[in-house]
Amino acid sequence: MIAPSENGTHEKPSLLETSGLMRDAVVMTLDEVRATAEQLLLAQGFNDRHAQAIARTVTAAERDECRHHGLFRISFYINALRAGQASPDAEPTISSLAPGIVRVDAHRGFSPLALECGDEPLARLAKQQGIAALVVNNALNVAALWPEVERLAERGLVAFAYVSAIPYVAPAGGTKPAPRGGPATVTPTGPGAGVTPTAPRPGGGPAPAKPPTP
Repeated sequence: MIAPSENGTHEKPSLLETSGLMRDAVVMTLDEVRATAEQLLLAQGFNDRHAQAIARTVTAAERDECRHHGLFRISFYINALRAGQASPDAEPTISSLAPGIVRVDAHRGFSPLALECGDEPLARLAKQQGIAALVVNNALNVAALWPEVERLAERGLVAFAYVSAIPYVAPAGGTKPAPRGGPATVTPTGPGAGVTPTAPRPGGGPAPAKPPTP
């Protein structure tokens, strides 16, 4: 259960909270969520930059009441690190693949820091050329798929985010995992912008829309 933070951000209680099924819930501000996530990650060997980037992503999920990508997700990062699936301190590097394509190599690090590193060069190219793409390679992603597009929306851009996934789900009627795409997210911003031309956003602000996973 998240209480208002120092900046006034507030969340309405969930159905579980109002029904009395969460009597033992711990009340935390968003600032406390971020600090707790960061401390847990640092204690497990993540360096400052990775711990801070992951903590920001986790806090955004708690803010938006997406609990399974909030503090609940910290164990996913720690277990992946202990299993040797990703690095706790790899420094992302940025390169150009084409005039409108930026590449971030995460060097087997987790995705939040790599995505944050790509924000500025992607936004700069998009504003210069009208459209641009960011490619993130060699990253482990267990994060929510909207904080990165919200950040771009705050820069005045419309952003789409996609993530690929290995075959591990069998389609209806099937018996073997099939190749699949991960979730997709679009975030329009600004007055008059929306998921469709008929969905305006008076006053502006990010409006993430997450279509069903194929």
